Amino acid sequence: MADKKLGAYICKGCGIGDRLDTDQLEMIAKREGKVGFAKQHDFLCNSDGVKMIQADIDAGEVNHVVIAACSRRAKTDAFNFDNVAISRANLREGVIWVRPDTDEAQE
Repeated sequence: MADKKLGAYICKGCGIGDRLDTDQLEMIAKREGKVGFAKQHDFLCNSDGVKMIQADIDAGEVNHVVIAACSRRAKTDAFNFDNVAISRANLREGVIWVRPDTDEAQE
């Protein structure tokens, strides 16, 4: 069995980057989530975002992917990678849409 190589990919699109401190989230993922690396992208589900993830998979950098973006039900076809475990964190509906739009909520 291959070693677990975990990478986190954080989307800043769909209002997520406007309402959430994605730099802080990236730092927390690295420190407390114990991921090998974390990356941000303006729109992770567009072709450039998907290519970024696929390039890391092809390079052998990652075999477990955490996608922190919008609904787990959205863009399932875009985030379908062969031989890779995928986990999704719902930042849009589960975090930013349930909190008021204030500086305190952003922290």
